[in-house]
Amino acid sequence: MKSQAEVISLVLVFLIAMGLLYFTFGWFYPWVERRRDEIKLERVLSNFDPSNPNSLPRKIEEVANTGGVVKFRVGERGVWNLYPHNAHDPLNNSLEFSFFSRIITHKIPRGEWKSFEGKECKTTVGSISEKPFLVCLKADEQANGYLVKLRVVFRELCSVGNCVKILLSRETPLSPLSSTSKTITIRGSGTTSSVERGIVIILKEVKISLV
Repeated sequence: MKSQAEVISLVLVFLIAMGLLYFTFGWFYPWVERRRDEIKLERVLSNFDPSNPNSLPRKIEEVANTGGVVKFRVGERGVWNLYPHNAHDPLNNSLEFSFFSRIITHKIPRGEWKSFEGKECKTTVGSISEKPFLVCLKADEQANGYLVKLRVVFRELCSVGNCVKILLSRETPLSPLSSTSKTITIRGSGTTSSVERGIVIILKEVKISLV
């Protein structure tokens, strides 16, 4: 009887231990997976955050002002779409990146475009002291997650008598407008000026290679 009781006790201890292990694993593993997804998402958002000096819009602005070539890399696999400044498209002069995420945070609006600061995503002429770009984002529901889209749009900045605008162009007339590459090339292409409506407009061209 004593040995039988010991066996029963061992079985009960084993079952309790397995139950605790199953409970811990069932709770802990989803938490680890979600945390990993949050880190990936935050990393991509940081790539487009206007307050980050190494973000995509800030790097394009830097190249437009100082020239040179910069390689820009996003850590997550996604799709780039370039809309050159001379494209017959409402999205012209913008660069968009979209990727799949299993989660989203409160920073990303569902179904409608918002600026990175949570305001209306509307490109207007700004003053010379403002940012030459607007960063917008949104998430659309997909099976098991979301398609997150981030768009950088460049706009005209004006003061009394003159305006400045960064123009996005493709590297060559035959360069692709879409790509799944993690790395893109940003190249300064010089500055020109013209007079329109009695105002001097300074144009800073930046070529984008999605190869």
